[in-house]
Amino acid sequence: MVIDVHTHIDDEKTYQSYMRKAKGRVGLAFVMHYCKDDLRKTAKYVASKKNLRLLAGVDINAPEKIKIQLKTIESMFKKGEIVGVKLYPGYQYFSANDSRVWPVAELCLKYNKPLAFHSGDVSDSRALLRFANPLYVDDIAVRYPDLKIVICHFGFPFMYECASVVSKNKNVYADISGTIDAGASKKETKLLYLEYKKDLAKIMAYFPEIKKKIMFGTDYGGENVPLDEIELYIKLIKQIFPKENWANAFGGLAKKVFLE
Repeated sequence: MVIDVHTHIDDEKTYQSYMRKAKGRVGLAFVMHYCKDDLRKTAKYVASKKNLRLLAGVDINAPEKIKIQLKTIESMFKKGEIVGVKLYPGYQYFSANDSRVWPVAELCLKYNKPLAFHSGDVSDSRALLRFANPLYVDDIAVRYPDLKIVICHFGFPFMYECASVVSKNKNVYADISGTIDAGASKKETKLLYLEYKKDLAKIMAYFPEIKKKIMFGTDYGGENVPLDEIELYIKLIKQIFPKENWANAFGGLAKKVFLE
């Protein structure tokens, strides 16, 4: 079964457009709740679809609400309503090694569920890129060696940092979502795809062991936003991995990281 580990499908219009583009090839899609949005509203929508699963966002910038958020998330873990937690360094002013992350990490560890980090490029001019460098994930991976950690977007443009952290730490994984978006023209999108494919292939030549630690993801957000691509991500997996690795990248690894 193909699992898309990174989407933003939180309403019916986005869901229907995703299904049309997926053409029956994706069995499960994981929805990333944004930490400033209404978690219960997103959870209610995701629960209405048999082929969606939810990662809950935590608002690190609201220290007065952290205990309440964690209590809610623990309840959702117990009920099987979420498959992990997502944090947004860069969009929020903290890095992955911030001590405010520790209680979140410990809760995920308690339930053997992954902690995902936004990394790399941002779409908000107010965000700070230095906080989104995946190199900081190394600290928390060492502090919690049994915690499953996912670096989103392969850290782009900090791709070598991402690869190094994934290679070094047995508990760290990455997805390839978010880099291929709709350019001003089909020509631009094609060029972006070719360069991304080239960069990933080069990185995996340096770090061949990470081939088994990368997951399929799209960051799909709807037809009216730049992140509306599915087809090229499917093509990318097939072109950067040998056929014997396809099953792992397309869903086998995601099942182990998120669902077991």
